Amino acid sequence: MGDVEYAIVAIDAAPARALSAAAKDLDGRDPEVVKLHGLGGSVGDWMLVATLAASVVSSLLTAVYPYVEGRRIKSIKVGDVEIMHPRPEDVTKLLELYLHRGQDEPSTDK
Repeated sequence: MGDVEYAIVAIDAAPARALSAAAKDLDGRDPEVVKLHGLGGSVGDWMLVATLAASVVSSLLTAVYPYVEGRRIKSIKVGDVEIMHPRPEDVTKLLELYLHRGQDEPSTDK
């Protein structure tokens, strides 16, 4: 099956639906979208939790990028990296990490 990564994105309602559809299109699995209730019981944020093949994480980060520019992402966690209140340059660095991942590892092919 290959490597698997977990992505967690805290976001508001409209982008949560759009990113949920994007994540399903990427990997074929339904991500979980959870409402986060505040102290008063109102819905404050939404959380998107997706289990993705590592090979499609960069595509999800690309889909997240416009919402980061609009400051609609509260936090994003992919694998063991978590960014609170991400800026576009933070997502760019995370995206570069996933695009270049494995290029420095020695090949096991003979």
